[in-house]
Amino acid sequence: MQRKIKLVIIIATLSNGGAERIAALLSENLPDNFEVSFLLYKDEVFYSYSGNKYILKVNTDNKIIKQILNLRAINKYIDEIKPDLTLSFLTNPNILNLLSISHTKIISVRGVRSKSLKGLGGFIYKNLIKLFYNKADSIVALSKGVKEDLIDNFKIHSNNINIIYNFCDIERITNEKNIKLDIKNHKIFEKPSIITAGRLEFPKGHFNLLRAFKNVKNSIHDAQLIILGKGKLKKDLVKLAKELNIFNSVHFLGFVENPFKYFSKADIFVLPSIMEGFGNVIIEAMACSLPIISTDCIGPKEIITNSANIKVEDEILYAEHGVLTPVFKNNKYRNNNSLTKEEVLFSSAIINLLNNSSLKNRYKLESQKRVKDFSKDKIVKNWIKVLNDFNLS
Repeated sequence: MQRKIKLVIIIATLSNGGAERIAALLSENLPDNFEVSFLLYKDEVFYSYSGNKYILKVNTDNKIIKQILNLRAINKYIDEIKPDLTLSFLTNPNILNLLSISHTKIISVRGVRSKSLKGLGGFIYKNLIKLFYNKADSIVALSKGVKEDLIDNFKIHSNNINIIYNFCDIERITNEKNIKLDIKNHKIFEKPSIITAGRLEFPKGHFNLLRAFKNVKNSIHDAQLIILGKGKLKKDLVKLAKELNIFNSVHFLGFVENPFKYFSKADIFVLPSIMEGFGNVIIEAMACSLPIISTDCIGPKEIITNSANIKVEDEILYAEHGVLTPVFKNNKYRNNNSLTKEEVLFSSAIINLLNNSSLKNRYKLESQKRVKDFSKDKIVKNWIKVLNDFNLS
């Protein structure tokens, strides 16, 4: 009889995020010889998962003490569970995993940390990454761009980094996308509709998106913008939409458990991010047969062009599997600022797809083909290979 491999996954929560969704999906799709346990900082679970769940239950506002207590709690559970492997997602859990008493440590790096870590906290984390990441038994980078960032900016050994893209549960999305919307929301999609999804935070580029959408409205008067996701910037974004006189055409629907039933009703999916390690929401939108427009924010280009080496700066790139535009400058522009070159190009790409049905249909078909490269079966095999490299069975 095959011995069970005990895997502990360390992550802050299982709610409202791409890393969280992938950790949960991975637990549900590993072979039966894996016994999975989650160590969560908080008891926040939106995604279905398979395995045991343990909550660290650390309550203090002191950031240093919180990390010490989190590490103590992690070590307590590791000592109790006695896992063969610990796998962590995101920077803070990665650091604590590497400091823990676990014997075999795998960390998953999800973003371009040289750009996303800011301020004093970012400075500290950057130095911790340089100090500790080479101590991992294996590093899983989300994309070629993430791997290059680790090597070039943090001096991480390249031979210890595996690239595993996020996977897409195509079968599940196919089932969920066909669920009907209520009458109120269904009416939104009777007009030309653009949809996006992501946390309402600066790196996601929503300020630029609203300003670009104002330009779209000047050409396509009945266009509608649907924004899925929650976050601290909602009030500011609502204020900007009102200042731009587009509020009645912008629909902030918050976090939804099934975004796919909204995706499948839209005409175009857009990703306006300033930076993304991969852009999991793109392949989910592709599974809903949506044409894709994205800024050239590191990870998405590997989905849209099959390459990490292309750089889009002054023009729109109509690539193999979607459309790329130059990345926005990370600034909080208001309604009285002139549109930037990047915002003009982004809005032009939207207008062109909405007005060109043959181009839009071509990219719908490309999405249906491309998403198969990120199927659950293909990507889970890559994870199993990494997890089995330590000859634990």
